[in-house]
Amino acid sequence: MSLESRLKEAYPEVYEEINALLEGLDISCIPDIERYFVETQGAIEGKNRGLFILIVVILVDRPLYLGVSVMRRGVRNELARIVGIIPTAVSHQYKATKDYYDVNKRFREEVNTMADKIKQRIIGNE
Repeated sequence: MSLESRLKEAYPEVYEEINALLEGLDISCIPDIERYFVETQGAIEGKNRGLFILIVVILVDRPLYLGVSVMRRGVRNELARIVGIIPTAVSHQYKATKDYYDVNKRFREEVNTMADKIKQRIIGNE
């Protein structure tokens, strides 16, 4: 029996709560994330570019962003299209912002709060 199965059987409420927290949004939500981000943070340029990329990865790849540096298939190309940079630059921008996110507690809290607010707006509009 897998660990997931044992957790689900032994702690069904906790399992469902954790599963809901780890569930990412669909790639098709990226334009909505962009719209809400621009409303609250302004244009996606300069420092905001890295912040936007990180928030998209958190919201769309939520189970993976905690320790994996590889984006889910299609996310990087969609981000490159929206932001107007090449896919390799998206990866570099993500890594730089993610490194800062990992070491700066205040920044991490701000990013997580912003991501949660955006996710709630998107879920509320579905």
